[in-house]
Amino acid sequence: MRQLQPLEQYIPPITVSARDIQRGYRDIFDKAKKQLRPIFVLRNNKLDVAIVDAYLLESLAKRAQAFEEAQAIEAVKVYEKEKRAGKLRKLQGISNLWPDED
Repeated sequence: MRQLQPLEQYIPPITVSARDIQRGYRDIFDKAKKQLRPIFVLRNNKLDVAIVDAYLLESLAKRAQAFEEAQAIEAVKVYEKEKRAGKLRKLQGISNLWPDED
């Protein structure tokens, strides 16, 4: 099974031109799969499209989901703490989100 690099060990993407893709796409795709690195395709020296190996894409999606779940759990913990401390209040409208400026 292929192993992803930890996020702390970021490896920059492979950059190629659209012409390089036309001339030798198979070699470029094989390099992306072997090295587990995204390919940034440039057209006129501007990023046009990114190509990502399916395994890498799935792994990144799992990391993103785990991060979102951790954020949601943290938000629930903050809510419960503030509820116990009596800091919650019912809003009557959006203007209640900001304190009155006297």
